[in-house]
Amino acid sequence: MLVFLLVFTTISTCAQTPVQATIENTNLTDAQILSAFNGTGMTLYLDTGDGLVSGTRSEQIATFSNGLNAGFGMDEGILFTTGRASDDLASRNNNVAKSFQAQSTTYTDSDLTGIFSQAINDVVIYKFKVTLDSNTTAIRAVFQFGSEEYPNYVGSYFNDAFGFFVRPISAGATLPGGASVINMARLPNSNNPISINTVNYGYAGSAGSATYSGLDLTQSEHYMVNGHTTTVNSNGRLNSNTNPGPFPVFIEYNGLTKLITYDLKDLTPGGTYEFKIAIADAGDTQYDSGVMLKRVQGTTGADVKIEKVIDMIDPAYGDEIEFTLTASNLGPYDAVGTVVQDVLPNGYTYVSHTADKGTYNPTTGEWSIGDIQAIFEEVELKIRATVNNTGNYTNVATILSDEPDPDYSNNTAIVTPNPICYEELVFYDDFGQSNSSINGGRTTSAYMPANSFAFANAHPTSTSDVQTSIDNNHYAVVSPGYIKNGWNPANLTSYFWTPAFYGENGPEAGAITDISGTQEGAVMAINADTSLDVFYERDINVLQGETYRAGFWMYLVEGPARIAIDIKEKDTGKLMGTFSSDTFPNSGNTQGKWINVELYFSVPTVAEAPCGIGDLVMEFRNDLNSNTGNNYYIDNLTLTRLGSLCPMPATPLVIECPKPSIIITNPMLRSRGRARN
Repeated sequence: MLVFLLVFTTISTCAQTPVQATIENTNLTDAQILSAFNGTGMTLYLDTGDGLVSGTRSEQIATFSNGLNAGFGMDEGILFTTGRASDDLASRNNNVAKSFQAQSTTYTDSDLTGIFSQAINDVVIYKFKVTLDSNTTAIRAVFQFGSEEYPNYVGSYFNDAFGFFVRPISAGATLPGGASVINMARLPNSNNPISINTVNYGYAGSAGSATYSGLDLTQSEHYMVNGHTTTVNSNGRLNSNTNPGPFPVFIEYNGLTKLITYDLKDLTPGGTYEFKIAIADAGDTQYDSGVMLKRVQGTTGADVKIEKVIDMIDPAYGDEIEFTLTASNLGPYDAVGTVVQDVLPNGYTYVSHTADKGTYNPTTGEWSIGDIQAIFEEVELKIRATVNNTGNYTNVATILSDEPDPDYSNNTAIVTPNPICYEELVFYDDFGQSNSSINGGRTTSAYMPANSFAFANAHPTSTSDVQTSIDNNHYAVVSPGYIKNGWNPANLTSYFWTPAFYGENGPEAGAITDISGTQEGAVMAINADTSLDVFYERDINVLQGETYRAGFWMYLVEGPARIAIDIKEKDTGKLMGTFSSDTFPNSGNTQGKWINVELYFSVPTVAEAPCGIGDLVMEFRNDLNSNTGNNYYIDNLTLTRLGSLCPMPATPLVIECPKPSIIITNPMLRSRGRARN
């Protein structure tokens, strides 16, 4: 008997969808604000003149949690905004440009106007004192700045700004270089203060100028787009924003900095310092900006970190695998005398290694690195080994340096592969790449059966609209973004496939790629219409007593649609199993998404199947007679042989040796899946 099980997974075309962060409090007391800031290594308190110096407490400040699920760089923190904090946190950038006038008067702070002279509107300033512990010599601030001024007003005087100013207060307390004040809200490398004009997408906005004084367009590596327009016009500026998406961060800002960590070092242990957080709209009160801050932490020494990955998590016995160890230093100070310990356990036999810094001794397992620069340096060690049939497979690496380490939670990395379960690829077809300069990128598939779907040539190779549009009962192997370029340009009003990569203003909104994510990656585009024909047929040879997994990805362009997988004996054509999907409608959670379908089947032993099983044919076919919709892409068809102890989904279906006139059909079942672009 054959054992079959089908697994059906829906994958969306975007990354994990962000959800709203939890708004904890929007009218915080001073004690609650200090609690939100208070990390380790210091004591926070308010003195005369401290607290909220400017701003509306119930509008412009809020604490939040669940930030990582919202796409923030931190899970919990406090938001200071020139608008209304609760509105900003509750919107997934629903507005192209949102404004809330929190204050009716201006406020001038010399530190803030030192960043930009017109940063005087909707000003929020909060001050507090910090006394360092006796062993604390550095303070770390972690933050993200975002704004609705992005991207249109990059290169203009609407240059909203944020500062985090530190001053020594107590006798003997000093700042590096003898400075009287230091702004911690600065970019790595450039040391620029944080404002619209110093960190951005890298182009002046539609309302800005690339020659505006103080404009820096070189820091886009620290910036992330949250849905705004990124196409550039002939003047070298961004087109006016329409918020085409996607929106990776659940917040009402068109753009944000990535998470920025700033370490202020060489402070006086036990000293007292004044901290001042300040943010303002510049030029007017419109288009809000905000900054999210994590707890302020007093620290010292070098926070060394070790990470480890393996290139095969399910290797077979005897496979050669590679462990990659990455050592880094999160600061605040450079690490000295750094050593990683990684002795291969007896489940592996050492083969070779490469280290881009330091030396590794495979006998002792010691990787002597030496110094690691804080923040800006990562070093790698690659260890290759073969998997033994028995032994311990848990590989542990630890890292230490001669400096005090403020956080030991990241000093150990553990990887445990499962060498019992192995996979062997029988066939894999991703349809290759499209060459847009040849026949509009369209080509045929060697596995399309004769007398099945007709090949659809591109315009002008073909003058038939049925072909150029890949219409009823036609197919083509082509990149999804190239299909439109192969249509008859006189007939584009009826275009129904996905948007093109090449439009008048760059890629069209909603253009998709194949599973590989590359623009040239090809798929099989099928307009099935009423044909119930096979669109992919492949001979396979299976081993008795083994388990296999067949699968493919489908992108539903227009429903309804339904697909089936058939397994037949090659010599007799007898049907051993037919598996049909649900009918995918022209709406709902299966349209506009890559859908992964997997079929598990086990081949019986000779004793279990005296009929004998060997050469088979695997067919993928359209299973719905519909003269509307029924258009989809197919990609990454695979067949994989699994190790005998590999886990299989529960409750597989059982099919006996094929007999004349017996057909057993089972619907594909949906299961929850992860989001994917």
